[in-house]
Amino acid sequence: MINEQSSKAKHSSWWKRRTRMEKWLFLLLALLLIIIIIILAVKLSAQIDSQVCFTPDCVQTAAKVLEKVDLNTSPCQNFYKFACGNFIKNTVLPQSKTSISSFSIVSDMVDEQMRTLLEKPVQDTDARAFVLVKSIYQACMNTTEIEAHALENVKKTIKGIGGWPVVEGFKWNERAFDWTETIYKFMRMGMEYDIFFEFNVFPEETDSTKHTLLLDQPFIVSFDKLMRRGYNESIVRAYHVYMSKIAMAFGAEEERAYRHMLDVINLDIAITRITVPSEKRRNSSLEDNRYSIKDLEKEFPYVPWLQYINTMLDPVKIMTYDDNITVTLPQYFKELKNIITSTPKQTMANYIFWKGIKGLIQYLSNDLRALQLDFFKVVSGRTEREPRWKECVQKVKSRLHVASSALYVRHFFKEEAKKTMVEIINNIQAQFMDNLRKVDWMDEVTRKHALEKAKVMKAHIAYPDELLNDEIIDYYYQNLSVDRSKYLGSMRNVTLHSWRINYAKLNERVDKKDWREHSYAVVTNAFYDQNGNNIEFPASILQGVFFDNNRPQYMNYGAIGYIIGHEITHGFDDSGRQYDKDGNLVDWWQPKTQSAFEAKAQCIIDQYSNITVPEINLNLNGINTQGENIADNGGIKQAYLAYKKWAHKHHTERALPGLPYTPEQMFWISAGNTWCDVERREELKISVMDRAHAPSYYRVNVPLMNSEYFAKDFNCPIGSPMNPKRKCRVW
Repeated sequence: MINEQSSKAKHSSWWKRRTRMEKWLFLLLALLLIIIIIILAVKLSAQIDSQVCFTPDCVQTAAKVLEKVDLNTSPCQNFYKFACGNFIKNTVLPQSKTSISSFSIVSDMVDEQMRTLLEKPVQDTDARAFVLVKSIYQACMNTTEIEAHALENVKKTIKGIGGWPVVEGFKWNERAFDWTETIYKFMRMGMEYDIFFEFNVFPEETDSTKHTLLLDQPFIVSFDKLMRRGYNESIVRAYHVYMSKIAMAFGAEEERAYRHMLDVINLDIAITRITVPSEKRRNSSLEDNRYSIKDLEKEFPYVPWLQYINTMLDPVKIMTYDDNITVTLPQYFKELKNIITSTPKQTMANYIFWKGIKGLIQYLSNDLRALQLDFFKVVSGRTEREPRWKECVQKVKSRLHVASSALYVRHFFKEEAKKTMVEIINNIQAQFMDNLRKVDWMDEVTRKHALEKAKVMKAHIAYPDELLNDEIIDYYYQNLSVDRSKYLGSMRNVTLHSWRINYAKLNERVDKKDWREHSYAVVTNAFYDQNGNNIEFPASILQGVFFDNNRPQYMNYGAIGYIIGHEITHGFDDSGRQYDKDGNLVDWWQPKTQSAFEAKAQCIIDQYSNITVPEINLNLNGINTQGENIADNGGIKQAYLAYKKWAHKHHTERALPGLPYTPEQMFWISAGNTWCDVERREELKISVMDRAHAPSYYRVNVPLMNSEYFAKDFNCPIGSPMNPKRKCRVW
C-alpha cells in the first residue's frame, strides 16, 4: 500500500504543477488521438466490409455453405469431412430413400415443380403433348382403378399367350411352347423382351454418320458381382424368394413356386456368368464386329435372327439377310448356345415370363409392389416407397422426357443462366486446350489431333429451342395414344412408341444436331457423348448447389465448372480417347504417347484400387471406375485454372460472410459441397462392387490429394493426408 500511495502523490503533484493552458492542450491532444483512432477503426472496418459480399444472394450462399461444412475439421486432414461434415451429421435418411445427395436434393426440387404442373387441370389451350403427360400422371395416381383391375388384366394376358408354367402346373402345354414366339408376343404388347440378348440403335463406331443395329449381351441385375458368386449369397437367395412370392401372387402353389423359381434363379446365374464383366469391356475396338444377318444365323443358328429382328422392327423397318448389324461380344453368343439348347422348355418359359412380369410389377397393385419392396430392402436398405405422387412424376419424367422437358423449361428455367454457362464452358474448354499444349508426355502428331478434338467439342446447354414449339413436340407424339383410366395399357403404348422412334433411326443418317437427342431438361445430370463428341448440361442441373448466376463465380466454377471439366475430360479418358473429333473409332495416338497415357492411367487405377472403404471393408474397383476417376482428376484441375484466369482478367471476388476463406479456397469448398452425400450401407456396397463411379467421398478427396493447387491454397504440409508425396495425374 505504501508504494501505491507514493505513486498517486507524485502523479497529483505533476498535474498540479501544469498551467491551465498546458492542461487544456493536453486534453485537446488526447481528444485528437481518440478521434484519429476512431477514424482509423472505421476505415479499417469499411475496408474489411468491402472485401465481404453482403448482398442477399451472398448471404444466402454463405448460409447454405455453413449448413454443410464442419469448420472443426482440418481441410488438410480430411477435406470431404471439412466440406460436408455438417451435412452428413444433420441429414436423416427417410426410409423411402437409399441416399440423399446434392444431386438428389435438386432432383427432388424438380419433382416438386413438375408436380405443380402435372396436377393442373387439362386446358383447351394445352399442347397435345402436355395432355399426354397429364393423362399418364392421372392414370398413375388412379390407384383405385389399378387395385381393381391391373393384376387380373395381366393374368389374363399371360394366360392368353401360353401361360406361366409355375402357375399353370400340369395344365401347361409344353409342346405348344416356342421361346422365340413367346418373345415375339412380348414385343407386340410392349413387354420386356431383352431377355437373352438386347438390341439397340447407335451410330456406327467407325462411321458416326450412320446408324447401326447393335446386338449386345443383356442386363441381368444391378448386383452383378454377387450374382456371379451364386446362390450362397444372401441377396441372390432373397431374389429367389421374391420371384417365388410373385409367382404365388399370380396363383402358383407355394412348393411348386419355390421349386420352379429355383431353376429360374440358377438359369439367371448361368447367364450372368457368361456375360462379360464391365472391367473387361474397356476396349471399344474389340466390340465393333460386323455381321451380315446371314452370317449371324450361320454362326449362331439357335436363333432365327432375320425373323426375330424383323418382328422387333415392325412396322418401321424391314431388313434382309444381306443387311449388316454390329455384334459386341461374339463369345457371349457362342456360350449362350449351350444354355439355350440345353435348358428344359419349362424352365425357359418360366424364365421368360418372369422377366416380362418383373418389368410390369411397378404398374400393378400394392400387394405385389410390397413384395417388390421387401426385396429392395435387401438390395438397398430402403424400407418404404416414395410418395405415390413422386413415383408418378418420375415415371412421367423418364418415359415422356420430351413433353416433360418442354413443360418444365417453359415455367421454371431462367434464360440468363445460358449466357453465363456459355462463358464458363468456353473458358474451361480453352483451359483444357492450353493444358494439351503443355503436357510433356504427348508427341506433336497426337497433340494436334487432341487439340482438334477439344476445339470442336460441342456443348448443349439447358434444352433445344424446339421444346418451345408446340407443333414440333406434338408431332413427336403423333402416334401415341393413352387412356387416363388405364395406367398399364397406357404405359405399354408409351413403350411401343419409344421403341418405334428408336428403331426408325435405322432409316436415317445420324444428325448430330438432332434436337430429340438433347431433350432431357428434367434430368439432374450431365453427359459426354463419345460418338457425337459433345457435352450436355440439362436445365435441371443449372440450379441449386451447382449453379447460380447471382453468386460469386468461384462457387460456380467449383460446382458446375468441376462437372463441365469432368465431361470435357471424358473425351480423353481411357474410353473417350479411342474416338476422334468426329466421334469415329479411330486410333489417332502415336505408340509412345499411348504408352505414356496408359502408364498414367495405371497410376490412377492402382491408387483407387488400394483404397478400402471402411464401412463395407471392400476396396474400390480401380479398373471399373478409371474413366470417371480420370475425368474427376482432370475436370477439377481445368475448372480451377480456368477460374484463376477469369479472376485475373476481371477482379478479385469478395468473400462470403462468416467464411474467412480466399476465393481460391472457396472454389475447393464449393467443389466439395457438390458431392455431399449420405447413403445406406447396402447401397454403398452395390455401388462399390458394380458401378462406374467411386463413392462421393473419394470423388472429392482423391482428386484433391492429387492436386498441388489445392495443397498450396490450404497450405497443407507435404505428407499430410490431403497432400501425399505420391500423386497421380493424367491430364
